[in-house]
Amino acid sequence: MPIEPAIKFDFLDIFPGFSLKSFAGSDGFCMENQAMPTVIDSPGTQLQKIINLTKSLPVPPKLLIEVITLTDDESAPVMDLVEIIKLEPAIAVEVLRLANSARYGRSRTIKSIKEAVITLGFHEINQMASTLATRALFKQSNIPLQHRKILWHHSVAVAIVANALAKTYACCEPDLAYITGLMHDVGKLLLFEHFTSEYLGIIENESLDLNSAVQQEEIHFGFGHALLGSVLLEEWQLPEVCSVAIAAHHDDYSTESLSGLITIANVFVSSLGYDFHQPAPAFIKRLDNLHFHKESENYEALLELLHKQLEQYQ
Repeated sequence: MPIEPAIKFDFLDIFPGFSLKSFAGSDGFCMENQAMPTVIDSPGTQLQKIINLTKSLPVPPKLLIEVITLTDDESAPVMDLVEIIKLEPAIAVEVLRLANSARYGRSRTIKSIKEAVITLGFHEINQMASTLATRALFKQSNIPLQHRKILWHHSVAVAIVANALAKTYACCEPDLAYITGLMHDVGKLLLFEHFTSEYLGIIENESLDLNSAVQQEEIHFGFGHALLGSVLLEEWQLPEVCSVAIAAHHDDYSTESLSGLITIANVFVSSLGYDFHQPAPAFIKRLDNLHFHKESENYEALLELLHKQLEQYQ
């Protein structure tokens, strides 16, 4: 069984989300009633199955697309984000609530989104908006509640660490690293949705580690969640750098690319128990080689930052 993280937080009940089962592809294809592929098909057949699977998810929340597009545009003015938030009442309420919290020690009540942006800063509001928007993809799926929460906790934790790593290594925009971290395991939503019992068999198999679980996905379904999530982002026409990073988030350990930072954040967070499986020792060793071993200052600093920021989501 996965290790329960010490800090609990949950965005799942903030506002209504989507029911994934009510959506099918434009051609009527629905993998739910299809036999589970147990052997790898030809590349063409395999790709078509992946595309059909991705079409079964609802279109992403408009807010998420707008926030990601804004984040990818370094010249975008802060007021563009203000205008986006104004059109999303649930987000606007959360922004105002946070701006008026004791954390910021304001002597008077902040009543406008513009003033809240000035108080909180562009990056914090950007992260809040993308977190709440991404959360909609997790809401009301057929994933058992316990597993859904673990997957969501893992995703937010990876986002926090990836954001911190991006600030350290300056290889990509930190806000983009945060959003990509949030969505790096979105392919698992589709595996849970269409192959529930089979995928639960992988998730709940205590003999597997993080990497052998990925291998089991490829054996059972012909593809893994990383490729599935990458194709999904391409279908949504999100920035290519995000889909590339998601496709490689179990393979690239470079500190000079977004995909490498997501990989490092993923292994780091999973090693702390914020996941279904622990990484294999060989992969934790790779973090040691990057000076993220438990006795290092990097490790301690990341751990302290992660716990501090997760407290905001309790």
